[in-house]
Amino acid sequence: MWKALRQMTGRRQNVSAVDGVSADSLNEHYAHISTDDHQYVAPLRKYTVREEAMEYISEWRVFQSLDNLRPTATGLDQLPA
Repeated sequence: MWKALRQMTGRRQNVSAVDGVSADSLNEHYAHISTDDHQYVAPLRKYTVREEAMEYISEWRVFQSLDNLRPTATGLDQLPA
């Protein structure tokens, strides 16, 4: 139905694609670096991060941050600026 509507209105769906990156390649990457892997080694802490800046960020705080983004032009990540 959406395809027919886009044909009638002349609007095109804007789909961005990156060569070599697919849902399967992302799944494989994140499965490979998962902590479930017995060979997983946690990355070293960056020296540029101050100790007092290290805090736990909850799911709710991430949701609120994303939910309060202003509706502006999107970047490569398709999130508003």
